[in-house]
Amino acid sequence: VKMEIIRLKAKTILLFSTIALAFFLRFYQLSDNPPGLDWDEVSNIYNGYSIAKTGRDEYKQPFPVLFRAYDAYVPGVLIYINALSSSFFGLNVMAARFPIAFLGSLSILGIYLLVSKLTANSKWALYAALLLAISPWHIIYSRVGTIASLPIVFIIFGTYFFIRGLTLKLFLVASTFCFVMATLSYFAAYIFVPLYLFALVVVFRKRLAYQYAVIILVIILGVALIPFVLPGGQTRLRGVSAFSDPDIIKKDTIYAAQEWGGKLLH
Repeated sequence: VKMEIIRLKAKTILLFSTIALAFFLRFYQLSDNPPGLDWDEVSNIYNGYSIAKTGRDEYKQPFPVLFRAYDAYVPGVLIYINALSSSFFGLNVMAARFPIAFLGSLSILGIYLLVSKLTANSKWALYAALLLAISPWHIIYSRVGTIASLPIVFIIFGTYFFIRGLTLKLFLVASTFCFVMATLSYFAAYIFVPLYLFALVVVFRKRLAYQYAVIILVIILGVALIPFVLPGGQTRLRGVSAFSDPDIIKKDTIYAAQEWGGKLLH
């Protein structure tokens, strides 16, 4: 019994040390490094500040789902989180970067819980948490106030709650909320999250009640349709779609055919 207690304490200390390391790597000199704000950071924090003060974005639109920024449109999850951040820190660099740094650090706990649940092995879970904590990619994108890394934390916790929900259905509510937030946080997530969630349902179909699977998928697919319905989302879709300019496919095919790999395929 004493050995079990000692092992539990050791694992707890290692986990908290890993999370503390993650917070240090993401918060140390956060206002100074990277130096200066990216223009997306400026837009995100200013719109968040405007929402907190007036309930409208910089273009005077009340509580939009998609925010106009530099004549483009971006999902609003980070901006609404920035509204809370700017209310606490004011309109400054820390307010712009704190939410992503905090959520990025929180991902370390999420990946530990997820791997521990999947493998029933706390050692592997600690390894996974440590690798994410010191991942250069994750550190860099956790230190800038942009939406690139925002879906990760929601997908991690969404997956964890989904697996917990296989035995305790109340966790499926938390899972659905996380996946909705992930979907609304980044344009690529509108495509990725429904496909990922469908894969989860297929993999765990024998342990998940049919009606719950249908409800979750309908909610996520409904949310994923937002960019195809709202004018801002349609503008973004036309701007990045290869089908918006028929010449793009033709030019890309010609260019690819000039490369050695392309010659094999063409």
